[in-house]
Amino acid sequence: MGWRHTVASRGGARRPLRALVVLACVSFITLATPGCENTTEGKRRVEPDQDWSEPAYWEPIWSPDGSRLAFNHRPLDSIYVDSSGRHHYAFRDSLSGFWMVDSSGMNLSRVMTSWLDSPAWSPDGNWIAYERNGDIWKVHTTAGGLDSMSVQQLTFLGYFHGPAWEPQGNYLLCFRLPGGGVSGIYRIWAGGGGPEAIGGAAWRDPNWSPDRSKILFTGPLGSEFGIGCADSTGAGGQLIRSDLQIPQYPKWSPDGTKIAFVDRAPATQLTHVWIMKADGTNLQMASSDPVGLGFAWSPDGGRIAYVRRGFFDHSYSNGTVWIVDIATGSLRQLTFSSPGSP
Repeated sequence: MGWRHTVASRGGARRPLRALVVLACVSFITLATPGCENTTEGKRRVEPDQDWSEPAYWEPIWSPDGSRLAFNHRPLDSIYVDSSGRHHYAFRDSLSGFWMVDSSGMNLSRVMTSWLDSPAWSPDGNWIAYERNGDIWKVHTTAGGLDSMSVQQLTFLGYFHGPAWEPQGNYLLCFRLPGGGVSGIYRIWAGGGGPEAIGGAAWRDPNWSPDRSKILFTGPLGSEFGIGCADSTGAGGQLIRSDLQIPQYPKWSPDGTKIAFVDRAPATQLTHVWIMKADGTNLQMASSDPVGLGFAWSPDGGRIAYVRRGFFDHSYSNGTVWIVDIATGSLRQLTFSSPGSP
């Protein structure tokens, strides 16, 4: 029936490539995606076995018109506990892939039979860029999902990750890890072509400002590491904030006044979505929920979609997509896992 049983541990089921990339980026630190092998410059480091939860959803993105969300999804059929108290997860892998749902939570459907790592919706809504096997690809959207016959490969050199669209949709930013050439941020034309290196050699997680004038990144400047900003050519880099734990995936709000990112809370070491003003001030949690891989601003900037991910939370509501209202803090569960449901 396409079911697969996994034990909640660091081994087992295949993990999104993006999760492995992130773990490879920061030396000697276990990041926010339990269940992955932690790597340091390509060397495997085995972590202690843990009874961690297994998410059924990851990397949500929001359509530019606000009508749909998309994400990678591995339908969870059941969770059971063995005699030792260890949790086991039964997934229906025959239904795994890339899924979409209306922003109301209705009309959940699979639109691609494979996962799309680091998905990014184009500003005009016509394409989704993603990474696969270390290169950047894109696929055309349709009214009902995706056109699998329209898939285009944009890079061919390997080690490219994290595509981010330029606001007019003419270019993408991505980043490259050490081992496949010069590491750092690259700019590519949306139709493909030779990647152009911009900015610092160790920068990653790029994101374009809504007015196209600046790019966000995580990385070092001098002896400090944090969230930084440079102009659209990668020049004039400066850190916005460097007193963070392990910041990742900074993203401008649609109006450019705020920046959201994920980072650990110093007191608990749990990973959350955080929001600050564009100048780095007024830092606050978007939600008290610990989060899994990926988050997305709503097009109006009033909400953020994320995956709730408590490491030791083995409830069916864990590992699903939630939406937080930035102004009120109210939460809404968008997707669900329950025995026998998709």
